[in-house]
Amino acid sequence: MGSFPAKIIGVFLAFILMVFAPIITVTLVDDIKIERRTWNYLTDFTDIASDKGVLTENDYTEFVTKLGATTVDYEVLISVQHKLVLPGQNAGEYTVRYTTSGLWKSAAGGVTGDFYMEAGDNLQVILRPLTSTAGDKILQAFLKFSPSNVEYSYSANVRNNGR
Repeated sequence: MGSFPAKIIGVFLAFILMVFAPIITVTLVDDIKIERRTWNYLTDFTDIASDKGVLTENDYTEFVTKLGATTVDYEVLISVQHKLVLPGQNAGEYTVRYTTSGLWKSAAGGVTGDFYMEAGDNLQVILRPLTSTAGDKILQAFLKFSPSNVEYSYSANVRNNGR
């Protein structure tokens, strides 16, 4: 038979595996679900706005409401790179340049009105998490990981004129 200290260690390890391992696994799976939902909301919002050629206050409010359901607070940065086509020196030549204009910043900010874009413009949406998920907190506590600096960024070409 085994020694008494080995049995105590075995019971302790069994307890850890039966209690903490499932909790950590479930938490990390929830984090993956949050990330997937965030990507889906981000791509849906960006694609709808680029298809219509306009960022509406209602679309933005719906987007921020969906993000709020993920239990993570985000800073939302939206910019539009306007396409400028400049004639070249020779016939048939042209130069394409993009100028950036910051549009809206902050999910909690008071966004009012609609923003119209032209076909060919580039819409970029960036999400920066302001709070950590439960999985991030567990990884930081037990494994001494530094806080994650995950940033979601998605851009799309505007396909239609907004007006």
